Amino acid sequence: MGSSKKLFISLVLNVVLLGLLFAVSARRIYARLNPTRLPIQVMRADHFHELAASGERADVVMFGDSTTEFANWSELLGRPIANRGIAGETVEDLRARVEDVVALRPKVVFILAGNNDLLRGVSPKEVLARYSALLTELKSGLPETRIVVQALLPVRDRMARFAGGIAELNALLARYSKDVGATWLDVGPRLADQSGFLAEQNTRDGAHLTGVAYRIWADAVRPLLPP
Repeated sequence: MGSSKKLFISLVLNVVLLGLLFAVSARRIYARLNPTRLPIQVMRADHFHELAASGERADVVMFGDSTTEFANWSELLGRPIANRGIAGETVEDLRARVEDVVALRPKVVFILAGNNDLLRGVSPKEVLARYSALLTELKSGLPETRIVVQALLPVRDRMARFAGGIAELNALLARYSKDVGATWLDVGPRLADQSGFLAEQNTRDGAHLTGVAYRIWADAVRPLLPP
């Protein structure tokens, strides 16, 4: 191989490497400087980043927004669980933290997100596109890990106006999960009333869950846990 060709290949490899490093740096900058993120969100994300950098490992990761964050999963499931939920996060916010989940080398990752995207006016089809990018990166970094995509949970009262968008997104996510080999978990029917809305005893604000509801959710998760 001529020296000029070797030089060309070397330059191409360096450009690719710089591109990857830039992508990682840009993702971290996004996670910290995104103007829609509150300081407490940034601090919690920083905490998770430091845990990952210190060599933290976890067989099971719960990855999502406030509905995930507000549960004490380790006590609910009776085993160590890495809770990587951050209130207010969108699917893109989760994507900005993928590398910190990958670093944990989990056997299974449960994902629940999308409500905050819909609340901000993002269409279900666009949320699906964001999910596609998120799952692609997760599966690339964790090829042996079971990815469980969880249906957005039902809502009621003041949040009922988003029920149509949630149903549409869930239908899209269910089909997409099957296509990419992810596990689909829909806990909604166990939490809903006869009208399909989140049952009154399972919420206080129309969206977030009571203790009883979390136990129902945990019971649905338990059969999917690794031994």
